[in-house]
Amino acid sequence: MDTRTAEMIVALLARLELSRQPLTDRAGLRTLLQHVAEGLAELSGTGVAITVAPEVFEPPLMLRLAVGEDLTTAHAHPLIYGGVVVATAHLRYPDRLPVAESLLLRVATEALAELRAAEASVRAAEERTRRILAAELHDHVKQVLPAIRLLAERAERDLARDPASAALLLREIREAAQQGLDDLAFLLGGMRGQRAGQDLLSALERLLTQVGRVSPQLAVTAELVAPPLSWECAACMLGIARSALVNVLQHAGAGTVRVRLTPVDGEVLLEISDDGIGAHLEAALAAPGIGLESVLERVESRGGRAEISTAPGQGTTIRVWLPAEREE
Repeated sequence: MDTRTAEMIVALLARLELSRQPLTDRAGLRTLLQHVAEGLAELSGTGVAITVAPEVFEPPLMLRLAVGEDLTTAHAHPLIYGGVVVATAHLRYPDRLPVAESLLLRVATEALAELRAAEASVRAAEERTRRILAAELHDHVKQVLPAIRLLAERAERDLARDPASAALLLREIREAAQQGLDDLAFLLGGMRGQRAGQDLLSALERLLTQVGRVSPQLAVTAELVAPPLSWECAACMLGIARSALVNVLQHAGAGTVRVRLTPVDGEVLLEISDDGIGAHLEAALAAPGIGLESVLERVESRGGRAEISTAPGQGTTIRVWLPAEREE
């Protein structure tokens, strides 16, 4: 290999490396393969074509790049990665390629494999988000709709004998429905894959306002700081807060409840404590309708940890730590 050829290959490889930083979409792949095809044609002084195997991508990738003369009778060189043929290069070479051409085709092969793996990772993340969304929506509907139904039943009973009470209940129904719509907007917003710290803060503030309206005798205090959270963790925290506050309203007999949300040492802490009747922890975890066991499971599935403290006459405190997202 002469000096000019070596310099040309080095320059071409440098350009290809820039094209791969980062290779995250199909447009970038097209650009990189075009550079490879042009480099091969320049090295060989003849035509070249690269045809991607469409079936190894999902959705199938229909992509063929050609440079130079007609290649219908050219030799086919499969580009193989991990035992999978990801593309075929058509060159006027016998089966054994020169080192420089082999190196360029190796770059193309690795780029195809990188994009294929990246797209598979995105599909897996989207599927995981869909599963989380389905679970959160399921829990949300189970909590919101029965609450609205109970309020409607009370309003129906009061309609004739106490119209003022019925009017208050109808207002609570409207507010509960609005809270449900706001929470649904929050959950569906997670499909955009954005951080949700500020959205979580707003959702918690609305939830606490609703709790205060439903139970005016309950003193509600909060210390809320918008944390850097992924949507999955934010949705988990909102669901846990909602479940815990519903338990306080229905079971705790509490006079006060305190909610705290704050970043702590690379994690985000959600703490909900009440001064209610409390319970033996084992009994509380096993009790139907309270859902403390599900809190532990949901937190663990997000890579976090939870701590539940309760005893008869001493109230209940739930602490949840989930990993904070790194700031860009």
